[in-house]
Formats: sequence, structure tokens, C-alpha cells
Amino acid sequence: MPKARQSCQSVEWIFSDYDVFSIIQLQIISVANAVERPRSLIMNTALMTSNYIDSAASIGLDFKLRRLLEKFRTRMTHGFAEFGIPILEPLQLDGVYYETHNPEIGELKLLLDNLTISGVSSFVVDRARLSLIGPSIAMNLTFPKLYLEGDYKLGGVLGDMFKIHGAGPVTSAITDLKIYFATVLGYSRGMYLKSFDMDFDIGHIEMYLGNLMGDEKIGKVMNE
Repeated sequence: MPKARQSCQSVEWIFSDYDVFSIIQLQIISVANAVERPRSLIMNTALMTSNYIDSAASIGLDFKLRRLLEKFRTRMTHGFAEFGIPILEPLQLDGVYYETHNPEIGELKLLLDNLTISGVSSFVVDRARLSLIGPSIAMNLTFPKLYLEGDYKLGGVLGDMFKIHGAGPVTSAITDLKIYFATVLGYSRGMYLKSFDMDFDIGHIEMYLGNLMGDEKIGKVMNE
């Protein structure tokens, strides 16, 4: 089984099995060992072989990555004791903070505590791409239905004139949450994340904020 070691600067991955990540590691090591060769030879070789290697080898790597994600999904309800990772279905979160300064929405600050999110392990892998060029990983995941409950604390201004506040229980149902992320891997005495980008889209969301505006009647109208 793969082992992970985390430091304050990077996350290093060391894999004992000859799997997807070890293949990438071998490619990077071979490139690193070739730096003493003439520059022209390296450039010419890269131009001739990079497209072929990426298109041929990545087909098999994409399949391995998708299979790895499916195995991860089946184990989310049990956790990963060997890595010190707790049960991820349902997902338990505390101290989730969100702040926005959007001229169309306003200025809002939201704190979520004691969160329980169900349905995380139901994700569907729409796209999984593992490329030797970079090397890089890109994924598109869809979560058909997520249920959330916990406590919230909200404060700020909607638009530029309407003050909003509240603190109490929160429940939510999210449909068709699509998440995209891409990362480029680096190598320095082990694998690490060189860059990471993420975006998301919500198909539909229903949310109820208890004690919104500190008034049951006003809160009911605003929740609707």
C-alpha cells in the first residue's frame, strides 16, 4: 500500500507498489538524470517523443486513475486507518469559514460548525486524465445529491444596503454539484503538488437557516 508523508512545505508521496504514481516517478527520475546530456539532444528527443508517449501511455494511466478513484469511493465509509484518515462518509467538518466581497452579492461572512455532509461517496467520475506531460492530473466529478446539516453564523450586507445576520441550525440539499480540479506534480526527493486549481458548479440548492435575522417570521420569508 502507498504511504504518504506530509511536511509544512509539501506533501510527498512514496509508493511501494508499481502503480500509476510510480510510473510517473520513474519518468521524472529519468528526465532528471538526463540533464547532463547535450541540450540539443534532449530538446530533439522531447519534440519527437513527447506527443507519442503522452497519447499512448496516458490511455492506460487514465484507466488506472479512474479505477483508483472508484476504490477510494468504496472505502470512504470505512476511512483509511493506515493514513490516519477518518471516515469520510458522512463527512464531518468544523470551522468552515467563507467570506465574499462581491459587488453584485454584497459583503458576507459565514461560519459553519458541526457539519455533517451525507452523499459524498456517491460521486460519479465524469473525466479522469493523467498525463505524463507535466506530469498532470485533471478530474471532473459529479455529486448527484448532498445533504448538509450543522450550525451557522452569518453576518454582512446584501447588495449595498440590506444588513443580514443570523446564528442557529442550518440544513441544505444540493443537487448536481460538479467539481473540476487540476494539479501539476513536481519531484524533489519525492512527489509533491506543484500547483492546484479547482472550480465548481451547483445545479440546484435548497437551504434553511434557523433564527435568520433573529426573528422567526422574517427568517421564514427570507428562507423562502
